[in-house]
Amino acid sequence: MKIIITENQYRFLRRQSEIKDKIDAILDSLADQNDLRGVGLTNLLLIVSDTVGRDIADKTNLTDDDYITFRNQMIQYIRTNFYEYIKEFLESKQ
Repeated sequence: MKIIITENQYRFLRRQSEIKDKIDAILDSLADQNDLRGVGLTNLLLIVSDTVGRDIADKTNLTDDDYITFRNQMIQYIRTNFYEYIKEFLESKQ
């Protein structure tokens, strides 16, 4: 499997606060619209990680195959690094 995300290449560890801000904006928007009723953690993780993954991938100059790989790796990165954060947010709203 080709790995596109690397700390040196995109500096994700330094950008975690920016990623967290994007996640917060999505979660706040969903909460404001009452779109969290009945949403399970799995679905919320999918919504948030896919939205942030696409947003960051859209800002890269990658070819089609690399774009898809990058986006999928970003989704996994967000699910891995922000799982507990998103879970706590969801629990606080239910």
